[in-house]
Amino acid sequence: MFQASGLADKAIIITGGTRGIGRATVELFAVEGADVTFFFRESKALANELVAGGRAAGQRITAEQVDVRDGKACEAAVERVVGRCGRIDVLVNNSGVIRDNLLGLLEDDDVKTVLDTNVVGIFNVTRAVVAHMISRRTGKIINVSSVNGSKGAFGQTNYSAAKAGMHGFTKALALEVAVPPEGETMYLLDGEILAEPPSGAEARAFGRLEELGAARFQAFVARADRLEDGRWELTVDPL
Repeated sequence: MFQASGLADKAIIITGGTRGIGRATVELFAVEGADVTFFFRESKALANELVAGGRAAGQRITAEQVDVRDGKACEAAVERVVGRCGRIDVLVNNSGVIRDNLLGLLEDDDVKTVLDTNVVGIFNVTRAVVAHMISRRTGKIINVSSVNGSKGAFGQTNYSAAKAGMHGFTKALALEVAVPPEGETMYLLDGEILAEPPSGAEARAFGRLEELGAARFQAFVARADRLEDGRWELTVDPL
């Protein structure tokens, strides 16, 4: 059961915020009154457009040009957000790339780029954020993944392996930080699995979502004061 609290004045980081689900999430969270910082790597024109549009509407949207594959750059960007906002309430790990081909035709760079962005990137950003959440005994981490991490996909051995890695990362990190003693809230959601504290009944929500639908579900999770009695599993289209 979720108890809604709203997103107003929440300090939120969203990676991969210039396109698709990431952009829809930035826009929706900003509309709900959050102070949103999004990371982007290359799309400076799109980033500037998103920031300008938000500011014109009286919203708080900030862009940070960060390559999530660079751990030091991620750490520095997170510290800038903390310096400006004082905290981080929600992290949405949304950055992802694809380099599709049959296994025998994949170049080394096709494998490295996908694994480094989709797996190493989540390590880099989350590692920089999680200490701040632990010190405040509160926070939410939403990992946007793909059903292909569970079932695989033709021509996507690299991508499917990366998303399977994200699923394992989410479950393992939940064992470290997601058990809420005395009201701490720290839950992790990926595109299929919300790793849960060891408790009660299991709940599942399935559905194929377009970008805005995925953003709305993320807002639903981010707005919650607590998630009780179970684990949410959400199937989404591949990124």
